Amino acid sequence: FRATDLGGLALSGTVDLKRFFVRRALRIFPLYYAVLGAYVVYALLQPVDLPERNHFLRHLIHHATYTANWFVDYDVPHPVPFSFSWSLCVEEQFYLFWPLLVALVPSRVGLAACLFGLLGFDAFVSGGGATSWIAADSTLERVTTSFSLPIGCGAALALALDAPASFPLARFLLGRSFVAPVALVSAVLCLMQPATPYFTLCAALTALVGGVVLSSTSAFTRALDQALLRRIGVMSYALYLSHITVIAAVRRVFPARAEDAAFVFFVSLPAALLLSALLHQGLEKPVLAWRDRRAAPRTTAHSFSSNA
Repeated sequence: FRATDLGGLALSGTVDLKRFFVRRALRIFPLYYAVLGAYVVYALLQPVDLPERNHFLRHLIHHATYTANWFVDYDVPHPVPFSFSWSLCVEEQFYLFWPLLVALVPSRVGLAACLFGLLGFDAFVSGGGATSWIAADSTLERVTTSFSLPIGCGAALALALDAPASFPLARFLLGRSFVAPVALVSAVLCLMQPATPYFTLCAALTALVGGVVLSSTSAFTRALDQALLRRIGVMSYALYLSHITVIAAVRRVFPARAEDAAFVFFVSLPAALLLSALLHQGLEKPVLAWRDRRAAPRTTAHSFSSNA
């Protein structure tokens, strides 16, 4: 997915925002709202005095409008149903404004300046630099710091790979066969440390993506190109939406092993893969097939390939 492939910009020189938003909506909304609807049904079947039930129903509008990361209170003494939606909210908010920036700022240098400005402002507010006018843990702070650093790093990488001026440098730094495996090991080590700076982890993951993209013939990249891994990647969205539910179910079925992370993982993994496969085949795949038929480019001159 190129940084400028928003409705065919890389090929036609213009941005088809309507086509982009329609494709994104048909990719994300059907499965999301189906899972959210299942959570609603389950919540309504629970006792009316259950705190988790009331918390979920009280914030249902925020889950439904992709604003949960701004308005849902996660600092509560009970589990927060559908809490994983916060990352999808961040994604959708990015999809809302980034295409508009691409349309309004045709220069890659200008886009990069906007991107790093957003990242810098986020770091400034998150680091406490704006406490005199933005109260800590306020809604305004959550809104102003909701630009995701990992997504920003990915967008910066996409711009670097897309721009003729920066591509040779990116290829020189990331295109060597050892970059991707070293980046993967670095990311794992970051996750194992108790207090690794978040930017360090994001940088390692960005280098991993860039290394895989730019060294497609390396042994490491070929090892990732296996049928099973590709299959998991295809249904990864369904897996993300279902894995928390499966984990909670496993812990409820096996309460004596609920805190045994290894047991929960190895029991939950096949169940989550099975559920996500069912969701993908039964709902996601038919919708995507219909989308690709209905939203096909009108002319081959403006077409671009994307399974995202």
